[in-house]
Amino acid sequence: MSSRMYATALLVFLLAVPAFAVSPLLVGAESVENYSGCGCSSGNLSYCNDQSTKFMNRIDNWHTRKFLYTNSSAWNGDLIEDQLGVGGTDYPYGDEVHLLLISGHGGVGVSTFSGYLCKTSSYNSCSFSTDRTYFGEVAPQANSSAHPGKLRFLILCTCHSVDKVKAAAVWGPVFARGKNFMYVMGYTGTSADAEMTDEVPEDFAQKAAGSNWTLKQAWFWAIEDWWINDTGSLVSAGDTQAEAISNRDSMRLTWDPNVSYPSWIAWAWHQG
Repeated sequence: MSSRMYATALLVFLLAVPAFAVSPLLVGAESVENYSGCGCSSGNLSYCNDQSTKFMNRIDNWHTRKFLYTNSSAWNGDLIEDQLGVGGTDYPYGDEVHLLLISGHGGVGVSTFSGYLCKTSSYNSCSFSTDRTYFGEVAPQANSSAHPGKLRFLILCTCHSVDKVKAAAVWGPVFARGKNFMYVMGYTGTSADAEMTDEVPEDFAQKAAGSNWTLKQAWFWAIEDWWINDTGSLVSAGDTQAEAISNRDSMRLTWDPNVSYPSWIAWAWHQG
């Protein structure tokens, strides 16, 4: 599979001073259109690399790009816990940024979400599953001793990523494994791979980073389209019911982790 020897050429330093006081987040994005090119039969797509590239180019104005990987350089292993012994590479990739965007295929099971990027020799699978996902873990949580996680905010531009019926069952265990991990934005049902939706992550970045909107405001505004009626969805957690609801409705990119025991889950959805 493709190596990442060229990745340093993609590094872009902070380009502009934020309009509000905030420490820049580390940001990454991965997307696949050419699945056949990395040995997967998931079915090729057309606008996922546009989504990730436009998102990164916009978020560069306020936060710090760490990586942008597309097609055969976008690995499923980057969302799999590295200390499980199955070839996962969330360290030093998916869990080494504060904000991560994934664009590609997705599907939901009884209690897991599966995303589809590309396989590698170390993680020889055409998908990743949330039952092997440990984001934002801190000591003394499981698998945190060597590589504590940084990820706070995850954007999944895929079908079925935050299912309105299964959100708690799918994402509750992931929140429970990492105190730093706070928020997932995605779709319930299908999301269109279309020219009219390639700007959704870019629009989110403009409002969430540029205008300091809440994540809920920014995501539901970004998925609005006059022609495509996708249903955006999101999920967060809290130590209490009130905190989970507050995090869901009020969290911004400027927020630091605030959950100690994520026993409550709150989610919402909005048709564009």
